[in-house]
Amino acid sequence: MESKNLNYSNEVGPLQPSDLDRLCEIQENYSNGGVRTIVVMPSISFPYENLKGILGIEHYEARSLWEILAANCPRTKVIFITSRKMTTENIKHLLSSSKNGSSIRQRVSFISLDDPRIGISLGDKLLARLDLIRLIKNAINPRETYLESFISTDCEKKVAKALGIVPFGSFDQYWATKSGNRKIFQECGINF
Repeated sequence: MESKNLNYSNEVGPLQPSDLDRLCEIQENYSNGGVRTIVVMPSISFPYENLKGILGIEHYEARSLWEILAANCPRTKVIFITSRKMTTENIKHLLSSSKNGSSIRQRVSFISLDDPRIGISLGDKLLARLDLIRLIKNAINPRETYLESFISTDCEKKVAKALGIVPFGSFDQYWATKSGNRKIFQECGINF
């Protein structure tokens, strides 16, 4: 069954050229030996009706834990935001796959909202916690930081705006199904 188009980007609008310029500046600076901070928000901003039947949905954010491996480079810091605290066992297991596990861990900060409710998106939970917004803002330099999210919706744009950083994601068109993505590819003339 085809689900409806989940384009959430009508309220805030598409990424602006200035956002794209900022992302390019961050990447260029990083490529030239500079530093970067990635704020990772493994958001699953779908309507509750789409999520309530998924077994284990409360653990879904852990799927993006691999993103902390970006801190393998000494010039990269990662702030990983979740609804629930990541287990020490999961973190240790992931870091054991790298010979630099202990140094990676030194460049990663975990922020748990300690809010397991499924009907509210991670972004909305964070936006309601001004104390954590301030904590993150104090830990970053906005000129070298971007927000990376699993799902890119208006909510993630609002989080980026609240943090004073640029969002990294596809905001203009998002379909929640494989067939919706196939339609995009067909419209673009991409054979698959």
